Amino acid sequence: MFPYIDDSRYKHLLCIITKGVEDGERLSGLAHVGEHACLLPCFERTPGGEESYFASGYTCIDHACLYYAAKRIECLSRIQKKINDKSILRKDRVDIAKHQVINECENLKYKIKTNETIVKFVTGGRIQNFAAGKSEDIRHITYEDVYWWLEDIQMSHNAFFFFLESPEPTFIKKAIEQKRNFVWEDSQEKRLYIDGQQENKVAIYIKIPCTKDKIEYFRRKIEENYLQYCLNLSIKEKIEVYEKYFTYSERYLVIEMVHGKKKYLERYIIALQDFILNYDSENYIAFKAQFYETQKKLFKDYRKRNSEVLAELQNQILYHLPILDIPKDLELLSGDENDLSNDLIKSLRSPLRIVVFCPEDEKFGTSIMEK
Repeated sequence: MFPYIDDSRYKHLLCIITKGVEDGERLSGLAHVGEHACLLPCFERTPGGEESYFASGYTCIDHACLYYAAKRIECLSRIQKKINDKSILRKDRVDIAKHQVINECENLKYKIKTNETIVKFVTGGRIQNFAAGKSEDIRHITYEDVYWWLEDIQMSHNAFFFFLESPEPTFIKKAIEQKRNFVWEDSQEKRLYIDGQQENKVAIYIKIPCTKDKIEYFRRKIEENYLQYCLNLSIKEKIEVYEKYFTYSERYLVIEMVHGKKKYLERYIIALQDFILNYDSENYIAFKAQFYETQKKLFKDYRKRNSEVLAELQNQILYHLPILDIPKDLELLSGDENDLSNDLIKSLRSPLRIVVFCPEDEKFGTSIMEK
C-alpha cells in the first residue's frame, strides 16, 4: 500500500473517504470502480515528459483510501485539485476501471464470496452491501454514475486529504487536527460451515464495544493476550486472538484455532466457558505484571516504522483508535492492578458466531450450512 513511505525523497498525499458502501449504493461496486478510476494516471504527456507519481488504494465496506507519492508536492496538489473538480474522472478511465474491477472480482471470486458470507453471518445480515461489487452491476456503471458518486462524497464532506512531507509523529499530529468527529451507532450460538478447500480452521466471533482511550486500549490488548495464553494451555493448539472491524460499529474479537477441526468444536466452546467460570484474578494480575515487563524490554529502543505511523493515522480517522507513543505510553500500565474488565466478560457471555472451514464438505456454494 505504501511502498515509498520510507523514501525521504517522496512526499505523500492520503485521501480517506469515509462514505463507503455500507449504507447501500444504487449499483454494487460503484465505490470500487470510483477508487480505481481515481488511481489511473491523470497527467497528460507533455514535451517535457510526464510528471512521475505512484498511486495505490483500496475499497472496504465502510471506507476507501487513495494514496499518492511524488517527489514534488506540487504534483500531489494537482492530483487533489483534479479530485476536487472531478477532472480526474474521464469516460475512458471509467471504462478501464470497470474492466480492472471485473477482472479482480473474477480472479478473487472464491475469496470475495467467502468473506461476504462470513460478514453476513457474523453480523446477522445487518451488512448486505459489499465493496467488491457484482460483475453484472459493474458492467452497467456509467461515467455519470461515478461522477455523481464522487460529487456526493464531496457534498457530504466525507473525503479527507492529508499532505505528509514525512510520516513523522509531528506531521501526523498536525494532520489529525483536521479530522472529523464521527457519530457512533450504538441468543443463541450460531455456526457456519464453509468448504475450506483443503484448509481446517475454526474462528469464533464475539461482538465487542468500541475503545478510544489509551489505557482502555492497552488493557484490552493485555486481556486478549491473557485469553490467548489461557486457551493455548487448555486446548494445546495454535490459537490467535485479535480484533476485526467490519465497519465503525461492527467490531469483533476473533478467537481463531489456526488448524482447528470441526470434530473438536465442542472442545473449543467448553474451553471458552471454562475461561469464564474458572477465572483466577491473582493469576491475571501476575500475567499483566509480567506482560508489562516483557513489553517494556521489547520496546525499550523502539521507533515506529513510517508505515506503522500512517496505519495509526488511518485507524484514528476511521475507528478512533488512539495514536500511541511507545514506549512512553507503556508507563500507563505501571502498577495497574485492575481486574479483568466487565466488558470482556460480558462480550464472552454473548451469543457466539462460529465459522468452521472444513474441507470434507461438498464444494463451495452448496456446502454452506447454518446451525
